[in-house]
Amino acid sequence: MIQTGEEPLGDGRCLSWTAVLAVNGQRLAQTSSPGRRLFLPIPAIRQGDEVLLSASRGADDETANHEWLEHRLTEAELRQILAVPLRVYAEAELDQTNAHCDLLPSVLDGELEWAFYLLVEGKKTQMRWYEPSPAHRFTLPPEQAGKAAQVRGFVRAVAAPDHKLSALSAQCRVTDAGSVTGSQKRD
Repeated sequence: MIQTGEEPLGDGRCLSWTAVLAVNGQRLAQTSSPGRRLFLPIPAIRQGDEVLLSASRGADDETANHEWLEHRLTEAELRQILAVPLRVYAEAELDQTNAHCDLLPSVLDGELEWAFYLLVEGKKTQMRWYEPSPAHRFTLPPEQAGKAAQVRGFVRAVAAPDHKLSALSAQCRVTDAGSVTGSQKRD
């Protein structure tokens, strides 16, 4: 069953589903599964964003009519997402992955430090230890260009370094000269 909360969006008789998550009209995540449960990463969403979840039966399903089911997140659902205190954004550009973090106000007190891990195809390949800047640029070696990348961001209070938070960005990838997929670029 494809559902949001208690509201059914589609039955579970089909063999596979494809689900797409879009924010402000930009597709940020897509996944397909032969199973009955799909997990999409929650991208970094900001107040006022329009979030749409779409799902369709897979092409291998003989009973599929390929009709797309859509659900716009409600204000209550957006409030739950916005309650996540640390947001990590990643953007791929040719041979670089740019990362930055946003922290909700009043979550940590005092001076803050930020650290980053670059994960390429799920493996930690580079890191930047704690510094005062909430942004960092990773340069990718040629063998990592075009591979799926994510950034894990960390923040801690300088006065209480054991009190820290971390979060993971959505996946991003440079597919050719200047073409980016799955990025979460925010200005």
